Amino acid sequence: MVHFTAEEKAAITGLWGKVNVEEAGGEALGRLLVVYPWTQRFFDSFGNLSSASAIMGNPKVKAHGKKVLTSFGEAIKNLDNLKGAFAKLSELHCDKLHVDPENFRLLGNVIVIILATHFGREFTPDVQSAWQKLVSGVATALAHKITSKLPDTMVHFTTEDKAAVASLWTKVNVEVVGGESLARLLIVYPWTQRFFDSFGNLCSESAIMGNPKVKAHGRKVLNSFGNAIKHMDDLKGTFADLSELHCDKLHVDPENFRLLGNMILIVLATHFSKEFTPQMQAAWQKLTNAVANALAHKLLVVYPWTQRFFESFGNLPSADDIMGNAKVKARDNKVLDSFTEGLKYVDHLQGVFSLLSELHCKNLHVSPENIRRSFSVLPDTFTAATQTDTMPNKALITGFWSKVKVDEVGAEALGRLLVVYPWTQRFFEHFGDLSTADAVLGNAKVKAHGKKVLDSFSNGVQHLDDLKGTFAQLSELHCDKLHVDPENFRLLGNVLVVVLARHFGKEFTPELQAEFQKVVAGVASALAHRYH
Repeated sequence: MVHFTAEEKAAITGLWGKVNVEEAGGEALGRLLVVYPWTQRFFDSFGNLSSASAIMGNPKVKAHGKKVLTSFGEAIKNLDNLKGAFAKLSELHCDKLHVDPENFRLLGNVIVIILATHFGREFTPDVQSAWQKLVSGVATALAHKITSKLPDTMVHFTTEDKAAVASLWTKVNVEVVGGESLARLLIVYPWTQRFFDSFGNLCSESAIMGNPKVKAHGRKVLNSFGNAIKHMDDLKGTFADLSELHCDKLHVDPENFRLLGNMILIVLATHFSKEFTPQMQAAWQKLTNAVANALAHKLLVVYPWTQRFFESFGNLPSADDIMGNAKVKARDNKVLDSFTEGLKYVDHLQGVFSLLSELHCKNLHVSPENIRRSFSVLPDTFTAATQTDTMPNKALITGFWSKVKVDEVGAEALGRLLVVYPWTQRFFEHFGDLSTADAVLGNAKVKAHGKKVLDSFSNGVQHLDDLKGTFAQLSELHCDKLHVDPENFRLLGNVLVVVLARHFGKEFTPELQAEFQKVVAGVASALAHRYH
């Protein structure tokens, strides 16, 4: 449940009174279809969407865009009950159309950009913050009917969800699982180490896994999950103090909460193997997502956690102080200068940004998510150039992959994808019965296609130096013809990691996981290449 302050409501309604709904709505939907072409899949009946000019001039796009933004007007009248205001639209988009909830977030981001272009300097950071909160709340409300991935802190857990979570929790060794989860976070996503400078030696996998402070804090973290399991109907209240600590004082990037949740899932999979069924995974995925959002609840401005990297800049308590800060202005110019340099060498961005990449990734431990946010309106090819480009350890990957039963792991990975993220079933409607977890996992077509998917992944493992070339034809198929949301490639990669962890247990070490995260991220990027 999103809470809007009186000031935020005033900022939203004040700007809304000046919005040309027809013009802004048509432009917002048009930009969505141009910038994120996979979203065109839901608009096959709209006619010519072959180019940006065709889309922006399409009367059906304009009409539907107006309809979409009109629904935002309804939301603005019901800011204290967004879930109720969008209940019917949520049912339509989730249960009938199987829209990926990520699309709601993308549309919200585009609307914010359109408002910025229309209102210029009137679209202040305070106004942007309020609208960012609104579009996020609307996206959550629209995704409400999707029970397995609902990024609202007021998540409804079914009796079955609660039973699944509680039954496994009684068997969890909090000290072992907690320590291992936090350690994996620090190894697989090394930029998170920034928050643990006082923990001593974190220079290698063995140092992190054996670090007593990591183990102790990991246990503390997982104990808080135990408290959450006792209060699943009030996660926001349960994590209120921790949210204030992590958001207001420590300025932790909320993306880190999600990453930690993913680590907990992987560790549970390694410990409980066959007991960690798709249904069990779905329930725990729901819990970790909800806890992540409860922890992020105190974040009320645009991206305040990024201030952590600028503590030497002086007073940053408000938007006015930030915008008037001389050091912020100077750094802004410096950032823009580097961007200008990049524009001169767009075919060699990796080389241009190699030193900055080393500085931000290895020295400052900046989350790559922050880099993406900094350039949120730029193509992925640009932001990717500023992030770590470390090749996977080929020997480690190929040695391990030779032990993988492709047919078994492939079938389970695709099956779990369809169970845990049900909106992905949209692409497999001809597979027959996908109505339950048992039906999905027993479906012969799911098993066969899962094997096919993992066979192609095996081919990627053999060509780690040329993933883009290896997956060129599949990228063309999935992007140009099937219009698959690239987020689905990432989700499948995450599920594959969980399945490998479940099958190989302790053999799936943090070091091995870190290498596989690179591979699945690389494969996902290669599959999405045609969108770039």
